[in-house]
Amino acid sequence: MTHTTRQTNAQPNDSVPSDRLRLSIVPAQPHIPAQHKNRLTRLRWIVRTVCRRVHLDRFGRSPVKIDPRLMPAFTAAVVEMADISGELGVTDDEKVKMIAETIGISSTDVWPVWTEWKAKAESNAAKCSDAAHRALDRLGASSKGHRRLADARTIAEALNWGPARREAVYPHRKGERRADSGLPLWLGEWPEERKRTAASKRWTYSREELRLWVGRHGYRAGTVKRYAWTMSRDNFDRLVAKKEAKILPDEQLSGQKRPGESDYAASIRIIAEAPKTRKRAFGVTAARREYCKAFGCKMRTAIKRTEGLGTAEVMALVEQKLSPQAVICTDKVVPTCTDTSRENHRLGHNPRTKTVPSAASGDNPVGADEIEIVHRWFRATKGRLLSRENLKKMRQRGKLERNVSEACEWFEQHGDDDDLKPIAEAWNDGSRERESERRQAERHRKAVRSGPLSEISAAVDASEAA
Repeated sequence: MTHTTRQTNAQPNDSVPSDRLRLSIVPAQPHIPAQHKNRLTRLRWIVRTVCRRVHLDRFGRSPVKIDPRLMPAFTAAVVEMADISGELGVTDDEKVKMIAETIGISSTDVWPVWTEWKAKAESNAAKCSDAAHRALDRLGASSKGHRRLADARTIAEALNWGPARREAVYPHRKGERRADSGLPLWLGEWPEERKRTAASKRWTYSREELRLWVGRHGYRAGTVKRYAWTMSRDNFDRLVAKKEAKILPDEQLSGQKRPGESDYAASIRIIAEAPKTRKRAFGVTAARREYCKAFGCKMRTAIKRTEGLGTAEVMALVEQKLSPQAVICTDKVVPTCTDTSRENHRLGHNPRTKTVPSAASGDNPVGADEIEIVHRWFRATKGRLLSRENLKKMRQRGKLERNVSEACEWFEQHGDDDDLKPIAEAWNDGSRERESERRQAERHRKAVRSGPLSEISAAVDASEAA
């Protein structure tokens, strides 16, 4: 609530504008207070649901008799909606006619109920207005309240509003959100309000106890307050005892606690950070950890790059990397970084290359035209647009070149852009050449290992080792 200086002509913020204001040519819309818009939306949902459900009950395949409790409850909802929107007393004839046509009765039967609810709504509005003006005189600012008339539970019970009847009015479609009916489901009886047992009554605690629980055991004040309502004191003491058993002695905590850290949190952190008692030998795993620190990569990348190497060989790479005289590139995909001008470098961060920085990978860089082909292929085959996140995942998982190959094969057959077709054909030709070279190299490797050249290659390896 905002406090402002009281003026002589001050009014609550939802009062009707003064007649002294200049009239507009366009008819003024009814003023709806901001604090009542959610309630108005809920009432409109309820009225819409009642009209649709009663229409199905009256004119559906199997007509159902309308519950007599529905008419007064429905009338209260319409009266409250008209009161909030400022239409009460202006469009009463239309509202009464709508209620009569919906329920299937005469308007003369609706008027007495309408008059009774209207008088109650006006009385509530007068009481709320008096309370708002009293608050305005006392505080200098106020907001007019509202008292509810409609009871959603009564309407739901009169409509027998269960899951099956709701599905008939608002069928659920996959991938879409079901329309809100404004009514709770009625399954035969309303659950009783939860009564607090004697064990769950609130127990009190002193300020010193709260300071101890917060500073030593790490509880928050709101958590202790909630526990005081939801559990007994004995159960809470058990929780405190479990935390107390894990707290280290004061001599181990002194000088190691962080600012604002409780004794329990500090104890858990110190125990986790304690050095291991077993001293392991320096092996391949430790060497790969040093490799990760030197090259700034993850353990998975280090395992791939150093597969088949021993501890001494991995540490040799680390020492060569850390030595200021030589810089090596151990990545099997990226070529040796010997070009200082970076004009012929195929990495994505080179601003002088003609490829897209976010899409280049390996020895076959992907350009902007190939990315456009991938976008068109994805839209045609998947039925949706290719987002930047999906493209980034393709690149990270090493699937970009494979998707580009599939997209180019599809575009060569179904594409309609004459400017992109030559690019797709060139990519497909290059893919076939690379596949042919790979197969030829594989056949040569198998022949060397198993054919008559195996003895020669073994002799050459032995001489090189000597």
